[in-house]
Amino acid sequence: SGAPRAARPAWRIGGRGRARRAGANASRGARSRGRLRAAGRVSVPCRVPEGECRREERGADSLPSRSEGDAPDLHHHHAPSPPSWGPAAADLDAFLTRVYRYYEEGGLAALVAARVANLAALAFSAAFCAFLLLVVRWTALSSPCLRDDTCDLADVALDWRPFARGGGRSAAFKAAAGLYLATAAAYWCVAAAAAVVDVVGAVGVAGALRDRVGVSDAALATAPWSALAARLVAAQSHVPLLPNGAILDEEGIAARIMRRDNFLIGLLGAGALPLAPPLPLLRTRPALTASLEWNLRACVLDPAFGGGGDALAPGFAGDPAALAARFRAAALANALAAPFILVFLVALFFMRHAERFYHHPSSAGARDWARGAAWRLREFNELPHYLHSRLADASPAASRYVASFRSPLASTAARLVAFVAGSAVAALLLVALVEDRLLERSLYGRHLVWYIATLGILLTACRGVAGDGARPPAARPDPNVALLAVAAHTHHLPRHWRGRGHTREVAAEFGGLFRYRAAMFLDELLSVVATPALLAWSLPAAAPGICAFFGDHTARVDGVGDVCSLSVFRAARAGAGGAGKRADRALLGGRRSRHGKLEASLLAFAGDYPSWAPDA
Repeated sequence: SGAPRAARPAWRIGGRGRARRAGANASRGARSRGRLRAAGRVSVPCRVPEGECRREERGADSLPSRSEGDAPDLHHHHAPSPPSWGPAAADLDAFLTRVYRYYEEGGLAALVAARVANLAALAFSAAFCAFLLLVVRWTALSSPCLRDDTCDLADVALDWRPFARGGGRSAAFKAAAGLYLATAAAYWCVAAAAAVVDVVGAVGVAGALRDRVGVSDAALATAPWSALAARLVAAQSHVPLLPNGAILDEEGIAARIMRRDNFLIGLLGAGALPLAPPLPLLRTRPALTASLEWNLRACVLDPAFGGGGDALAPGFAGDPAALAARFRAAALANALAAPFILVFLVALFFMRHAERFYHHPSSAGARDWARGAAWRLREFNELPHYLHSRLADASPAASRYVASFRSPLASTAARLVAFVAGSAVAALLLVALVEDRLLERSLYGRHLVWYIATLGILLTACRGVAGDGARPPAARPDPNVALLAVAAHTHHLPRHWRGRGHTREVAAEFGGLFRYRAAMFLDELLSVVATPALLAWSLPAAAPGICAFFGDHTARVDGVGDVCSLSVFRAARAGAGGAGKRADRALLGGRRSRHGKLEASLLAFAGDYPSWAPDA
């Protein structure tokens, strides 16, 4: 019942550079993971929780169904104009991105609360940094009267008139502090304006989901993204998203949301972006930090699609000089902002992690997936929450793998220190049980409470380093088994890793992906210096290669626009015959998918979207 379903846009490739029109292809899936069914669905293990992995008809997932009476009246005699998604969907890429962010936030109320909380946190961070830099007189903290408890801390160590004459602060320091406050205020205003834009866009998305898709915030809170995407596809039967009335399926929705990110995945995979800073002490520390990623978006990805449409900006691929000029301008801006960024990063890290480290000292040795590793392991057309879920599932096995290379000497030394520290803490606690007032007495200039706290932190940290040394050798994990368990989630197992997971070479490479959080924070601090150097020298030199990548790997897809040709699933579904292979080579610019990434992306996408039926 209802209006007849419009045809989907054909994924027809218009060549740019080496990406030429592909020939007719027979459907082909990865034989190791199943085959395409007659209905077009791929039989692969799902990566969503049990109960959500159902091969249901499109639009019939866990979201409540719309009744026939809820469908827009397409035959109203007094309203001949066709229904639309409203002004919110004028820029389709931006609209679908807002829909996804709306889903990630959990609805309008949660999104507004998150933006308000973020602004409050930014304001507090700036004010707290100003308090520590300007109000607190750090040299007064060692005043004799404070040690003798004969004066008040606020009277001695706090100066509420920091810009008054005198006060022991130089004019240069006051000028730098004032510039910091002005910069923080300007940044807060920009963040507030962005928050207002986000909220206004979210209001439009809420109305579109409610009126056109029939999805409320209450239903959205517990529904998987695949169900919402299926409902968006089904709603296009009544209210098309595309001007020609064709239906944009789940692949097209993800491709529009991931348009820029797919190019970044391709650039990193092709090695077109130099990440090693051209500085003597930092050449061996290549890292994709948050500041570098932001600059890559501002200098490369956003200008590539700067018109807000779905087409590559005219002349972008043929103008490496303009790209190099943007890199150098960004280098100057980053160099000027470096002192303020450094102060903000240190203060933010302290406020976020000081309490956690005090109560859980072992967290200092915790590991996590590096930002560059996340981009390297990300599949084409994989939205962020699917990636985070995969990496979170892989973390326990990754921790077991790196733990299998723990040094026996370090573990033995840590157990010895933990034994000594634990004995001392036990003795001090026994003293407290005998007479609790003794904890306030001094021992070598420190109260006993200070010794208990310090030794407790040392004890917990040593236990984290020592690990479980009581296990016999036969019970210790096999590194190769742990590495295979990691690869089951990350889909990353290079050929030279296979069967060699027990070697130090593979362990060192893996450690570059699964890194200490403290080391990643150090990289962020070093990026304050490294990013301007990369933008000034390394990236301008790589501008011709970056532009060539866009020229060679841009494909035109009907209904979607210009996308990275490496991310088009039609190449992975090319037929097994000679024509199919020639079409695959034409689409990928004559190259094979690197490490089978495109084929793995297709299988992962089919598992994430149970109702998606790829075209034959």
